[in-house]
Amino acid sequence: MSCEAKGMKHMARAMAATLDGLAACFRRETAFRQEVVCGVVNFAAAILLAGTLTETFVLVIVYMLLPLVELLNSAIEEIVDMVSPQFNECAKRAKDYASAATFLAVIVVLGTWGCVLCRRFFAA
Repeated sequence: MSCEAKGMKHMARAMAATLDGLAACFRRETAFRQEVVCGVVNFAAAILLAGTLTETFVLVIVYMLLPLVELLNSAIEEIVDMVSPQFNECAKRAKDYASAATFLAVIVVLGTWGCVLCRRFFAA
């Protein structure tokens, strides 16, 4: 018999691990804190500026990609630093790739906002 938690106990442990991860990233990563603050602003702006409920939903969901990618970026940085504390070209590339993913998520957010605002305010 497995000693692995099942059912509600498993869900509770998974939620605890999730909350631990969010709290740790919030404490340790400036970029993640900034993205959380900007997320609050994004949410309010989406409600105020989007023309439809669908646009509001898209702006909020697309923004959530940014902290999601930042969490993965931070996880990659943590594991790379643990495994390879000395400079290593492969480790640098892994961290650079993760950073580039975060940058692309920012571009997706900005592009989506640009499309929604142009449609809302400049559509014929």
